[in-house]
Amino acid sequence: MRNHCTCSHSRRFGKRTDGGWELCMAGPYAPKKGSCLIYSVGIRNDWSFDDAISTEYGCNVMAFDPSIGQDDHKHSDRVWFYNIGLDGKDSEKNNLGWKMRTLGSLFKQLNHVNKTIDMVKFDVEFCEWSSIAAMLKENVLTHVKQIAFEIHTWRDTKEDYIYFWKQLQGLEDAGFQRWRHQHLNWRCFYPDGIKRYCPQVNMNFINTNFMRH
Repeated sequence: MRNHCTCSHSRRFGKRTDGGWELCMAGPYAPKKGSCLIYSVGIRNDWSFDDAISTEYGCNVMAFDPSIGQDDHKHSDRVWFYNIGLDGKDSEKNNLGWKMRTLGSLFKQLNHVNKTIDMVKFDVEFCEWSSIAAMLKENVLTHVKQIAFEIHTWRDTKEDYIYFWKQLQGLEDAGFQRWRHQHLNWRCFYPDGIKRYCPQVNMNFINTNFMRH
């Protein structure tokens, strides 16, 4: 896998292992201290990224995760938590009993429509593909400087992989270029009794439209 571009200066916030995330800190992508805004989806009781970016840069962080059994609350001075998950459609209760929203719906709920978002990162365990499809359909990434997410490809049909490719191609068509990827590990799934391996890869993209600002 090759990256599309490079970032001359980046920094990792949070753990050096799984749980931390890289940000491109070059040019227009560097978050401005005290006025940056981050969306962080998928906490899994690991607040290292959220705590680091909010403490060291004074970013306001909107954190989401319906899987950890916590109600909406203010985690710290600049980190707000919401008991909501990210998906390709809105639902009050999915098959796991979780409230789910598209990114566009989250922006509307928190009054961030058309507001510049420094970063959206999401690790949503297989919901990334439908979530990206909804982002592209809703055209809500225009004001997002960079995105980072973990991908999973647990299926093995040609149609599945064409669908995955189309979402990544859609990001490129919208002006996003991948500057970093990190292979994490392989997980094994038996959804129908057949052994399948699922590669996990963290991907980081910058919105090249901001280079023209």
